[in-house]
Amino acid sequence: MELSSLTCMGAMLLPIRHYAKVVAQFGNMYRNNNGSDYSKNYDHPRAQEMIWGFGSYPTTPEAHMRNIRKLGEESLREAETAMKVVVKNKEEAITVYNYMKSYKLLSDYYERKVLAAISALIYGFNGNQSDWEDALRLSTEAINLYEIAINFIWENIDVKEGRLKGKWGSEFTMPELIEQEKKERIEMPKIFKWTQK
Repeated sequence: MELSSLTCMGAMLLPIRHYAKVVAQFGNMYRNNNGSDYSKNYDHPRAQEMIWGFGSYPTTPEAHMRNIRKLGEESLREAETAMKVVVKNKEEAITVYNYMKSYKLLSDYYERKVLAAISALIYGFNGNQSDWEDALRLSTEAINLYEIAINFIWENIDVKEGRLKGKWGSEFTMPELIEQEKKERIEMPKIFKWTQK
């Protein structure tokens, strides 16, 4: 896949693996920096063209996930505002509210999950202890956020009927998805090939 084929809202979206490799190789001045913050790049203010390979400023994975989380927050805020004025069809309004809250909770989780993956990849490339610690901390936070999100969905959308299932190679109920997430956390060294260091 060519890097130029990945776009997000009109901006080039940097692939996570490529992004992590650049940060691991060139340092934190490229962490969460698409090149537009010249104060972080001490050597060459416009070096993002040489490093990222684009003439325009791409979207970093952190920035992309921050935007996704903000959309989740906005969805919940709108639903909360709407709930204050709902008079008719209260049950349908509650259903919409529950979906918007689920979206917000899942966007919190996904942001943390992607940040954990970035740190895990960076550690895989450079072996820095601080990146390893960040990967473990962020993945633990992601599991906690996932549990909150999935339990909310299980109780308020699925109403513990087991109708909602997730596919992760196999089919899982909401509680089983939490266990799968915990198992993945344990397997991080294998997933990110840390054992080859």
